[in-house]
Amino acid sequence: MAAEVFIAILAVYGLAGLLFAIVFVTIGIQRFDPVAEHAPVSFRLMVLPGVAALWPLLLWGRPSPFVVCPVLRRTHFRIWVVLPLLLFALFIAGLLARRSATPPNPQLHWEQYR
Repeated sequence: MAAEVFIAILAVYGLAGLLFAIVFVTIGIQRFDPVAEHAPVSFRLMVLPGVAALWPLLLWGRPSPFVVCPVLRRTHFRIWVVLPLLLFALFIAGLLARRSATPPNPQLHWEQYR
């Protein structure tokens, strides 16, 4: 019984979050970030699940007026350019540094098991 009530409350929360997220992403996002007013649909779809999950904070929270300075935007852009390159280099280094999963055994000949 308690599990059914919990699932019902979770379903109502999720439905309310989805409805709020659709309205927020289409109309209210410019209140929180003026730059997001002209954001493409792909950005709005990417933000939708987070808005649906955190809808009470966005509903009752008051947006603080802020201005994104160009220095901060430039820094974020540089991070987004460098981070994938570093992650790719780390991935390649991990591939090069890995050891064989099977220990060397000179007495074992795999050909005899075919």
